[in-house]
Amino acid sequence: LCTSYMDALHETASSLRTILIAKRRVGSTTIPSDVDLQKNVVGWMEVIAGTHAAAVALFQEKEENDLHRVARSFTRLCNAMVDECASSIVETILMERAKLAGYLMRCPFVLSSYDGHFGSSGGEEEEEGGIIISPDFIESIQLVGIVVRLCDDVSEQMKVGMDDTVEKETDMYQGQQQHPHPHVLNLIQVGPQAIKSSLAKRLEEKMLEVALDVQGMTPEFGWRGAQQFHFDCMELASLFGVSTTATISSNGGGGGVKRSCLKEKDYFGCLLDAASLMAMKPEKFASLKEVLYKLVHPDGDMTTMAKEDDDNLQRQGLILHYDDFHADGTIMNEAQSMLLAKGLVYLDLDDAISIMNRRGL
Repeated sequence: LCTSYMDALHETASSLRTILIAKRRVGSTTIPSDVDLQKNVVGWMEVIAGTHAAAVALFQEKEENDLHRVARSFTRLCNAMVDECASSIVETILMERAKLAGYLMRCPFVLSSYDGHFGSSGGEEEEEGGIIISPDFIESIQLVGIVVRLCDDVSEQMKVGMDDTVEKETDMYQGQQQHPHPHVLNLIQVGPQAIKSSLAKRLEEKMLEVALDVQGMTPEFGWRGAQQFHFDCMELASLFGVSTTATISSNGGGGGVKRSCLKEKDYFGCLLDAASLMAMKPEKFASLKEVLYKLVHPDGDMTTMAKEDDDNLQRQGLILHYDDFHADGTIMNEAQSMLLAKGLVYLDLDDAISIMNRRGL
């Protein structure tokens, strides 16, 4: 019976994936319509929740037995479904059809800019000195927003439905509240929560590849371009319930970034820390880099380490080396504390050093 149920779940998941990535032209695009996308994601939620519920039910026995081994198979299948759903959305719908791949390829060019913001379109927002979202990132943001809002709405509807059930049962049993099983709400919410979390993780990884220069495409970047990238990152994070407020302007009059997570999970922590450091105002950035340099070179000359004829290093100024910090645990802890003081909670020191060495002053 368990094997037949598992086969049925796997067949349903395969069918959902086929429908999701099928190239059906809607007008001038092959991107699924909002209704079709929502319907498909709801299908994923249902099959993921059903698979997870089966695993939990089979784990009820305290002693190890054959049912536990079957339950672990259901758990692996559930995790695979979550990954498959998120992967299909990110790799096929967003990367291939919604211009996300093109946006990520263009980011190194934007980041290398010292002169302007490539998201600006010359309209009213640019005249006010602000930054707008990059044009080739808009479609991806819209699609991600549809999925995330659906996940939140379904989770909330389930919670409200559960509260109504408890209230009705309280009346039925003459005021003695009959609490549902403590894991029931988690069981039925696992689908939307898991999809949202996996989607956030995959998107953060894509953006971090740009911020940390994983592909070696951005050996040097400028503050102006970093501001645009930072703004795009905040727009993406805000879809997942991360409250971001910032005053960034093209004339340099902007302030820092204040961020607080409104949900249980802190999505995009590392990405927003990296983007914040990249877009830090020049005077604050130079001050932080100088203080870190003094930690390992207390008696060193604070003039630029660049040769007069090396324009690249002249832009970068002081060069930090992670090994200098790693060699002394005390210095390492002090450096990490300095990052924490700047609000960079999730960013590792080696990644922070990489960013600071690549940014032009």
